[in-house]
Parts: sequence; C-alpha cells; structure tokens
Amino acid sequence: MNKEGHTALHIATAASHTHFVEQLLNKIPDEENTSGYLNIKTYTSVRPDDEGNAATGNTAFFYAAASGNVKIAQIMLEKNKDLAMIEGRGNVLPIHIAALLGRGKMVRYLYKETKYELQATQIEDLIAFLVALINADIYKQYFISVYMSRRGKAEFLATLISSYPDLVLKVDENKYTIFHIAVKHRHVEIFKLIYEIGSMTDVINVYRDGNGNNMLHLAGMLAPASQLNVVPGAALQLQRELLWFEEVKKVVSLREMEEKNKKGDTPRDVLLKQHKGLMQQGENWLRNTANSCMLVATLIATVVFTAAFTVPGGNGQDNGIPILLNQICFKIFAISDAISLIFSASSVLCFLSLLASRYSIEDFHFKLPTTLILDTFSFL
Repeated sequence: MNKEGHTALHIATAASHTHFVEQLLNKIPDEENTSGYLNIKTYTSVRPDDEGNAATGNTAFFYAAASGNVKIAQIMLEKNKDLAMIEGRGNVLPIHIAALLGRGKMVRYLYKETKYELQATQIEDLIAFLVALINADIYKQYFISVYMSRRGKAEFLATLISSYPDLVLKVDENKYTIFHIAVKHRHVEIFKLIYEIGSMTDVINVYRDGNGNNMLHLAGMLAPASQLNVVPGAALQLQRELLWFEEVKKVVSLREMEEKNKKGDTPRDVLLKQHKGLMQQGENWLRNTANSCMLVATLIATVVFTAAFTVPGGNGQDNGIPILLNQICFKIFAISDAISLIFSASSVLCFLSLLASRYSIEDFHFKLPTTLILDTFSFL
C-alpha cells in the first residue's frame, strides 16, 4: 500500500489489468476478500487513524466502475456482492460514477445487479443519477427502466422535471417522451403533468415513433393486461379505455386527431382495430349478465305478482276483503309487494333493452355501462 492508500488491487484495476486482478484475488482467502481487502479505500488528504476514520476515498471496485471494465467488476462482485453499494469519494455510488463517465455497459451491468438496492436511495441521489444518464446519452437505454421501477410515481417525476425541464423533450429508442410512455402504459398521474408544462405540449405532440404514431395513436392501442385488469369485466375495461382516449384527445390538435400513421390508420382506426376483441368480449359479457339478471328478475316478478292475489290471512267470505286489511303488518306487506313488482318488472324491461342495444364502440363509452348500473340498481 502506498502513501495514498492504493493497494496493488487498486492500481491493477485502474490500469484494467483483468488477468492480474483475477490472479490476485484468487490468491486471497474468501473470508479476507469479503471483510477486508476488497473493502479497502484510498486515503483523501489525511492518512487514517487507528480506527480508519479518514479513509473516505475509493475502493478498487469503484475504480473498476469508473474504468468501465465489466469483467473486473464481475470478478469482484462474485467475491463480495456489497461492493456495488459502497460509496466512493464525495458519497458517489459506483453506478453513478460510471454514468458520469459515460460507461454504458458498466451502468447496464451494475443496474442489473443493484436495481432493488437502488430503490432505497434518496430521491435526490436518484435524480442526480438519472441526470448523469441523460447527459451521458445512456438515457435511451435506462430512463424507462429506472422510471418504471418507481412505479410511475408522479411526485418523483415532477421533482425531476422541475429541476431539469428539458427532460420532457428527451426520447428513448422508440422516440417516446415520458408522456408518450405514460399514455401507452396508462400512468394517469404522470400524464396529468402535461398540463403543467405549457407550450412545450405543442412540441411534444410533434414527436412520432418509427411507425408514424403520434400520442393519440398510442392512446388508441390496447392497454397492458396489468392496467386492463384494474377494473372487472370487459365492458367496463373498454369504457376505461375510451375514457383514456378522450382524455388524451384533449391535449392534441385536430391535425393529430386525423393524422394517419405509416399503415394509413388514424388514431380512431387504431382504437377500433386494437379493441375489436375487447369489444366482442364486452358484448358477450353484457348479454350474459343481462340474460342471467333478467331470468332472476322474471322469477321475482312472478312470485310477487302471485303474492298479490294470495294475501296473508285470506279474504273474508262475505265481502272478499282481506281479513288483515287493517293490520299494520298487512299494509307493510302490500306496499313491499307493490314496490317489488314495479322494480322487478322495470328490471325485466331494462335488461331487455340492454339485449337489444347495437353495441357500437360509442355505446360502451357511456350508454351501456350506465344502463347496466341502473338496471342492476333497480334489480337489487
């Protein structure tokens, strides 16, 4: 070890002598690798005391990350998995220094190895890391992964955008901005941030992917299964998709609404084509639900209608008037029976109208779901 605290491992790693590093580590027992030699840091300006308090420099693994030598990093991590989360000088993580120096392959490798541990880092540190990725043009490969790993939290992204407004104009390999990604993956809270960026929305609307799709085309595409299954039933899922399409339509111009992609499809064409299967499932689901509920409503109507002519206690033989006519319980029975008859008969008619609907995609937007809810309410 020299006066700066550099060991042979530090020097060999900085020089990218992969074979020498491998041979050196193979000569050291595993228990020393994990607890000692690999964890040694260089000194800053002062040599450490007996307790090592001044040793706040860099580990050899930090040098491996900075050099971009993935092979050396792999060799070291096989000996000690904790090395990737040991901060170097300035409290910078190895993956951060790799991003700052534009070591794309190293960033990819370290992110794969530490993506769960990175979730526990402070939001300020994560933002600094993302900015380093963007500035080094590693953004295209990694911003989506890191951003999605935060589950699309709007407050996180809002903080990032407020610090670096140009971020909203950055695109990934598909030429998607963060708002295009939010539209495609149905991240509602992220998409709402578009109302806070003013005229930059017009710039974002100019972006097209490789197939000529604008933002509204993406809204017309079928949502991922994880987002569709948020609500039960194909009809309600289709309604949610239509509501999302209408919401995105508010931020695009008339030109984008009518624009065709490379396949010659407008956003509405994409919507109809990609939701054709879901629309058929929704129709089947509504018809089956209506048939089942109408059958039960018919049985209830039959029972209450029969009960109206078979009153409790019977009728008087002299005048045919119900014997319990003046009893409060009889009045309650008569009123309940009449209400049940009205509602059950109404339910039969309402479910019948549901079966007779034309089931166009516009009907799924409001008419059919609303009719189903009202029918179910009257049925209950």
